Amino acid sequence: MDISLVSAVVALVLESVVTRKIVEETLLLRRLFPRRESGTAESGPELRSKLPEFEATLLGTSEVINSTSLRGQQFLLIFLLLKVAQALRPESLLGIVHGLVRQVEGPVTLIVFGSAMETSALVENLNLRMHFGRKLLVVADESGELCKLFRVQQWPSAVLYDESGRLRKKGFWDTKSARIGEANSVPN
Repeated sequence: MDISLVSAVVALVLESVVTRKIVEETLLLRRLFPRRESGTAESGPELRSKLPEFEATLLGTSEVINSTSLRGQQFLLIFLLLKVAQALRPESLLGIVHGLVRQVEGPVTLIVFGSAMETSALVENLNLRMHFGRKLLVVADESGELCKLFRVQQWPSAVLYDESGRLRKKGFWDTKSARIGEANSVPN
């Protein structure tokens, strides 16, 4: 068989594999970050709404957190799709989480929509426990029930509740300032 023919076939197969991968990634990104038309409803609970009742097991433990245990202190819930976390550079994700954790006196719970095994690997790879200790709690939302309960439609997003369990801020990560979008906040 002619070597140039083999080379052409290999190049054609390689090109089709790369093109398919690009199309798959593009479709994934379009699903994760849909275009919002102006005037459409925002995702997430309404500002000033009460914290919904929920219960979740912390990653790698049998310890449970719930809405009752969080009341009485300011706390932040960060919702992250595992595929988004895996696509970000580790230092970018760490910087964003660090910026959000600094904003809150109470606990911060990172709710990752993905498998517990892959979420554990993410936590280990980023050394989240070393960086944040008990300040950052992690939950693997394998079924997506918490994301549905909080009406998360776009990733990544965060909700900040006050001491009385009322929603004070919500929004998407502002990657430049690592803050929750100010457009979705209740004045103090």
